[in-house]
Amino acid sequence: MKRVKEKELQQYIQKFNSKNIIVNLGGVINAKIQMEKVKSHYNTRNGIISLSDLRTNIKIDTSTVYKMQVSENETIFEVYLDNGLDLRIEK
Repeated sequence: MKRVKEKELQQYIQKFNSKNIIVNLGGVINAKIQMEKVKSHYNTRNGIISLSDLRTNIKIDTSTVYKMQVSENETIFEVYLDNGLDLRIEK
């Protein structure tokens, strides 16, 4: 896994666009969410990562992120938040 800086975030989030993904939440809340044909976007102005499909809409505020990392083959993206919640996005 390699660390992701905020200026690189847009390019990694765009790679999930139109893909089927699994979002795993860990920590305070545990969940596994499967999403199909995702629309993914990172808004640089307000620091919000958006993942949505026909049934689900997830927004992640990056102001509380302390670490982001991506796997070497860029199929797994992990986000660690200050509030005890960790996200793992897999293609």
